[in-house]
Amino acid sequence: MFVRITPDVLKIENTYWYKVSASTKNSEKIVVGSIVRVNINGRNTKGWVCEISRSIDELIGAGTITESKIKEVIEYVSDGPPGQVHQKQL
Repeated sequence: MFVRITPDVLKIENTYWYKVSASTKNSEKIVVGSIVRVNINGRNTKGWVCEISRSIDELIGAGTITESKIKEVIEYVSDGPPGQVHQKQL
């Protein structure tokens, strides 16, 4: 499984693809909205899962990434905020 992560790092506004494998701690709990720990620029930091792709072919086919550059998610940290927080309040 591959997940797009929004890192919790000031001044980083990009998202990045990471892979989830059997060695990823609590990988079975990861869903969109989960908080996970990833390595960014040599630092282990939190990030939010904003998209999931089951196939590397979708990512490579879109020309956005190469498999050799995809790092692994270190671990699942917790569920994200409840769905009501994501909805825009008018």
